[in-house]
Amino acid sequence: MGVLVLAFIISRGSDSEVTQEEAVAKATQQVDFVPEDTQVRFLRQGIDRHPFWVVSLSTPGPTLGAYADLAVARIDAETGEVVEFREQKDARRGPDEAP
Repeated sequence: MGVLVLAFIISRGSDSEVTQEEAVAKATQQVDFVPEDTQVRFLRQGIDRHPFWVVSLSTPGPTLGAYADLAVARIDAETGEVVEFREQKDARRGPDEAP
């Protein structure tokens, strides 16, 4: 039992080395537009529950329900490496997103 508790404490001690602000700065370096809206989420993914920052950057489109620019970056919260990046121009908002 004590070994399990110790393993849990050690695994929790390897939390994010990269701050939210650093993750947003990394993501912003990837885009060729000035974002007007930024959303940031901290997620643990996989069996090992590896920590990631997911940063969404956007600018509103000319019509309601659209983005002129939309980018999403997944950043390793331990190393700061951008592990996934997607960018779209003239993207539509999903049905569950607020205008």
